[in-house]
Amino acid sequence: MIEHIRYAQPFLRIYPPDEQVFAEPVARQRQHLMPLVSVDLSAVNPGWQGWLHVVNPYEPLDGQVGDQTGEYHSGYVQNNWLAFCVDDAQRYHWLGDWRYFLLECDLSTDDTGQASLRNFQQQLAHHYAKTERGYQDRKAKYLAKGCLPCPWSDEPFPLVEQLGGTAAYDNWCCMGRREAVPVNIDDRDDVYPMTPDGERFQFVCSVDASHYGDYGALILLFYHPGLRIALQTFNWS
Repeated sequence: MIEHIRYAQPFLRIYPPDEQVFAEPVARQRQHLMPLVSVDLSAVNPGWQGWLHVVNPYEPLDGQVGDQTGEYHSGYVQNNWLAFCVDDAQRYHWLGDWRYFLLECDLSTDDTGQASLRNFQQQLAHHYAKTERGYQDRKAKYLAKGCLPCPWSDEPFPLVEQLGGTAAYDNWCCMGRREAVPVNIDDRDDVYPMTPDGERFQFVCSVDASHYGDYGALILLFYHPGLRIALQTFNWS
């Protein structure tokens, strides 16, 4: 386990290109998700190969990601959980319905509801644009300085909070419906999501998304090498 990685390392790709992170449709995935960092899996487990990516959603505007679109949840894509299939080129394929994201969701069919939804989606689109500007600004600073400067410290923000090891019990374990993505909390120092038949997802890393822009939570990334599924959840403080 390595903690508080503040500078570039051979096993990290900071602000990786969209085309390295997302499979087609690249533009549609990128519309909702910002690539933060890619991790060489062999740095986590020598028996693994390839790269996984930590991506930050623009949503939610308030609350938790996915908490207002329950009818479009399925599989591992649930309230506070995102899931991707990893292809042979280590690119992500979104495993959910696109209407999981409120910006794409038609929540109502009556005129009053439609007007309310349009107004909310306009606010959400503004939030997307503002968040993208913050992301691009922080990316430019990283490219110029080789780190993520912290305005109140001589040390830069960590690029990765924790690489490898295990995930500890925290808010992320309690958010959403526990039965939707089962989480084993028998050992509070080794908490992990599971498949429906009890196989564990392995912890890969945690990243504070707010260091990469002006918005986001602590992201925890898990991986099931047999299923080739990358699973993300969020610790909202």
